Amino acid sequence: MTHNRSHGICYFIILFAIFICVCGDAQDYFKLQ
Repeated sequence: MTHNRSHGICYFIILFAIFICVCGDAQDYFKLQ
């Protein structure tokens, strides 16, 4: 149980980090435009 919960949290953190990276790239793209 605990292991699965920790795995889920790590997965969520990774998705959140990717989301931030994508948003940052999008902002830079719009600034260049």
